[in-house]
Amino acid sequence: MKRAVLVAALAALLVPVGADSARQYPWFHLGTRAVYCHVDLNDPRLPLLCWRPITGYLVGMAPKGKVKTEVSRKWKKNWEDASPVLRRGTTWRYGGFVCSVRSDGRQLKCTNKRKHGWTLGPGKAKQLF
Repeated sequence: MKRAVLVAALAALLVPVGADSARQYPWFHLGTRAVYCHVDLNDPRLPLLCWRPITGYLVGMAPKGKVKTEVSRKWKKNWEDASPVLRRGTTWRYGGFVCSVRSDGRQLKCTNKRKHGWTLGPGKAKQLF
């Protein structure tokens, strides 16, 4: 009887942990710390923003809009290291956005519902579509 109660108690503790770990967060960064991304839930115009903290280069888009870019001091040296790492070969989905990291970890590709998006590679390599 004690063993059954112990097993049930442990199972109850594990269920919330498993459910929580499956939840997608509205931000991430690459393991190299070269690119950071987050969904700004307070800005309906460009909710998905990705930036390079070294240069301040910023790309953003709405779920159904085209890509906008800028270079800003505001984003330079903006390291959001509390965000989860998007690992090599994995995909992040949130609010109609999809971002994937190539298996070699050297390229990030993000798209929205209309297949607009960008590819950010090493250095200054970028592609907007």
